[in-house]
Amino acid sequence: MSKPADAPIIHVWRVGGPEVDRSDFRLATEVSSFKADHFHALALMKDGRVLSWGRGALGLLGHGDENDVETPRIIESIGAAVAVSCGPYHSSVVTEKGQLITFGWHFEVSSQGIVQQTFTAQPIPVIGFPLGMKIAGVACGCYATAAWPGTGQLFTWGVGSSGQLGHGSFNDEPLPRRVEALEGVRIVQAAYGGIHSGVEHSGFLIARSTSGKVYSFGSTKFGRLGRRTADSLETSGAIAHHSLPGQVKLSDESPLIAIDIAASDHHAAAVTPHGKLFVWGAHDGARLGPDIKTDRFTPTQVQVVADDRIVSVACTAVSTMCLSAEGEAVLLGSKTLPDTKTATEFETVHTICTDNPVLKIFGGGYMYAALEAPWKPPEKLLVESKEPEAPAMIAPPSHDALSVVPREIADILLADVKHMPHNQLRQELLMLKELLVAERTRAQENEEVKHRVLPVTSVDKFFGGQFEHFWQEPKPYDWPYKPSICIVHDDEAEQKTPETQPTAKPSGIVVHQAPASILYANPRR
Repeated sequence: MSKPADAPIIHVWRVGGPEVDRSDFRLATEVSSFKADHFHALALMKDGRVLSWGRGALGLLGHGDENDVETPRIIESIGAAVAVSCGPYHSSVVTEKGQLITFGWHFEVSSQGIVQQTFTAQPIPVIGFPLGMKIAGVACGCYATAAWPGTGQLFTWGVGSSGQLGHGSFNDEPLPRRVEALEGVRIVQAAYGGIHSGVEHSGFLIARSTSGKVYSFGSTKFGRLGRRTADSLETSGAIAHHSLPGQVKLSDESPLIAIDIAASDHHAAAVTPHGKLFVWGAHDGARLGPDIKTDRFTPTQVQVVADDRIVSVACTAVSTMCLSAEGEAVLLGSKTLPDTKTATEFETVHTICTDNPVLKIFGGGYMYAALEAPWKPPEKLLVESKEPEAPAMIAPPSHDALSVVPREIADILLADVKHMPHNQLRQELLMLKELLVAERTRAQENEEVKHRVLPVTSVDKFFGGQFEHFWQEPKPYDWPYKPSICIVHDDEAEQKTPETQPTAKPSGIVVHQAPASILYANPRR
């Protein structure tokens, strides 16, 4: 599979010894999502195809065999998909029709009701969901799976010996079972962590609701859950047993509100709407940051970049990776396995070096990845001139030419020009420039204007609490995406129906506020 040089590149680093193996792929279409665990990876493309590569034992790759695959290969038996996930011993895919399929390790229930653990190299559908339910997301863990429909109910199944299924017991569940303790909470993201070592099973799960609240359950070792747990299943108040979902908090009065979460073997991380990074769990290898010398049992803030402008996070077994609003990917902890370096060599912050800004980051197990923006040559926007032999070059409006943008012009600014023909785009830019100059003149005459609002040229959608695309500042020929806003819907947004109103803040521009939402508007100055 090939793509011209302007295609995004996905860089994948495999941590396996004293050196780090790196593979770069230019895939046929842009990567929408990438999931990895210790020895294999899945990539979901924007056209819905699923690719897998890595170790093929137990049928982890879904190609019908147990062969290893060195480079990404399409899983032919899977049609268009919307979500993928990897665990140490199995993988799962959500199709565009809302069906969940799995391959690798799984529980098998015979017609006589006999339950046994087995594996499959061919993708098979997961049974046991309510009739007609369409799954929206999935998270694979160590011998466990979590899935949720668009309505947000959380279902878990698999090995429950660590309490990682959230049902208030340590029993195994061969079929999907709803986590009843989260009744009324709408889940939009979940991440499994933990490993199986000898006779010890340490699986745990963290989940994020539509309001941004974070819940956890499972193994408590090293502080993986980020919260205090009760000694008895007869819980009361805000403290729940570790086999039941409990809320992760910054303090007794302050819940952790997140726009992104991640987890791996022994630790977890979250990013707040204000761009702050919080971590908890095992500290060894400096995976929580070079200044943290002990395990953390509650979320601890780590400042990685100036002004706390973090927009997403990913965890591997030995590190924490975060992405700044400027497209800079930073790795906390180790690039290699813990037994190959001394402790002092871990205590550092690594900047992931790429030629262009990073659009997305991913991680899991012994792999981490970055999707690099393609290089784009300067593109001149030409318009007809009175003298055809000397066409004029029209650049996007400069900051000096821009003034306060009212709602009407903001609608034009935020128009989706993704599929607009070049000729039409040039005309739109010319008209926009004229409108902005006229608005500037009007604003200067009207001395009541007191706040400047940064211009924005394009915005794409934000679904389910996850970034899809970012706001982009109109710098001529400057490629970096600069995330500055996200919207997180409240758990009870469907029950509450307050009036939807446009909202504006001096620090940035907010065009629309959803019902009972939390907004993160971060200016680029």
